[in-house]
Amino acid sequence: MVRAVVISRLTDARRRRYIEETVPANWTWSFLDAVDGFAPETIAADLHSLVAPTFWGNPRLKPGAIGCFLSHYRAWEMCAAGTSPLVVFEDDIAVGPNQDLNAAVDGALSGGDADVVFVNRSVVRWREQFFAETMATQPPVAALAVVVEGLVSAGGVPRPNGPGGYGYVLTPAGAETLCALAQRVGTVIGVDWFLVAAGIAGTDLADGEWKTPAHAVRCLGGVDMPLRVGIAADWLVGRNNVKAGDSVIEHGNAVDAAAYRERLGQECAAD
Repeated sequence: MVRAVVISRLTDARRRRYIEETVPANWTWSFLDAVDGFAPETIAADLHSLVAPTFWGNPRLKPGAIGCFLSHYRAWEMCAAGTSPLVVFEDDIAVGPNQDLNAAVDGALSGGDADVVFVNRSVVRWREQFFAETMATQPPVAALAVVVEGLVSAGGVPRPNGPGGYGYVLTPAGAETLCALAQRVGTVIGVDWFLVAAGIAGTDLADGEWKTPAHAVRCLGGVDMPLRVGIAADWLVGRNNVKAGDSVIEHGNAVDAAAYRERLGQECAAD
């Protein structure tokens, strides 16, 4: 049975209430209590080694971004341990009206060509821009690598230029790959770009104005386990009325990565 998890901090009562009131009644879903990156002393010991010494190549990190990454990692573990696809989304989204979860996931995974499929509006806009410029017919699920390579080659910067990790479908095989990659490189970039970089590794990205995709791939280093990532319909959309500051995805001010890792425990203090 297809199920969904909603990443949300236990203390975000307002957000949780909204999710409880708006997720379709026929969905099988549950909250996944988010890791609080602002309180590293509360982070479980088995996650300590995932906190990398750099973030986007800098020796400083944003606590909320680390908590968000580790929260998604918990979702990947959950999916990898099962036999069915998992829908992962954050508590600042709105579900499309009358959305049937099983039918939507079947559509996102149709063809069997992807193990991770973005279904949020931010990434779907990339797909729409790419196919509008190429005048090609949009398939039900487009390959992320094709879309990103095409947009980079065109020399422009899509809007939004960040993917947003707030909604995607994941297979157990994809989850296993993500867990293995995360265990290898850790929280080197934001989780949304981590998903993208793993899916476009090996793509020939021209030196266009939109430099972030290539930079994200470089941060991951050599990826010999690229993900098959696709983009389907946008049946999860961000909510404009969500206030920043109380969410798992609010990144906060950058702090020294070494000091942060020291707070996690001595076993994470050294590389």
